[in-house]
Amino acid sequence: MSTPHAKKPAPKTKVLAVPVDDLLPHPKNANVTPTEVLKKIERNIKRTGNYPPLVVRPLDKTKFQILDGHHRLQVLKQLGLATVDVVVWDISDQEADIAIATLNTLHGTDDKKKRQALLRGLAETIPLSDLADIVPEDAAMLKALTDDVVAAPTGGNAGEEPIAFEVLEFRVTANGGIVIREALSRIKAIVMKDGAEACADGTALEYLCAEHIAGH
Repeated sequence: MSTPHAKKPAPKTKVLAVPVDDLLPHPKNANVTPTEVLKKIERNIKRTGNYPPLVVRPLDKTKFQILDGHHRLQVLKQLGLATVDVVVWDISDQEADIAIATLNTLHGTDDKKKRQALLRGLAETIPLSDLADIVPEDAAMLKALTDDVVAAPTGGNAGEEPIAFEVLEFRVTANGGIVIREALSRIKAIVMKDGAEACADGTALEYLCAEHIAGH
């Protein structure tokens, strides 16, 4: 008769308040967050007073190493907090490296229709300009996602068909993301300098691709 394996006790998760000066960054953290995203994180925390606890591991009796939450800590310091909430994981160096390699990158992908329905619901009570301050999408992208179609641009021919939008998804490296965002930012500045009231990232990307094709 076989003996069943003894069950391991469930891990206990406890949230602690730790002084910000006792929290140290992980030297191998490779995650980079654009300034605009940091601003949105700050607006959300200021608006609600809530934030996900940082994940840390103990280094000694007083110091902790951050595994997840480097940018939240940056924002919380800017907001003047002396202590922040953390969850402590007592793990090895190797497990810490695995955590750093996965916590910021292993995420699901939004169902496009559900994401659109969610944003539409929020847009019913929150102006798009205010909503763009706290969600990843900018105001122009929110307008595109919350409308089935968008009217043809000013100056189009009478009777011109409305423009239908398509959401494209692709993955790039962290450094590639920085390069792409900088390129889109410069293109948006050029387009708006020519008289456009707004320019979404998608419009800027379309402009860049069209210029590349025309040049080759």
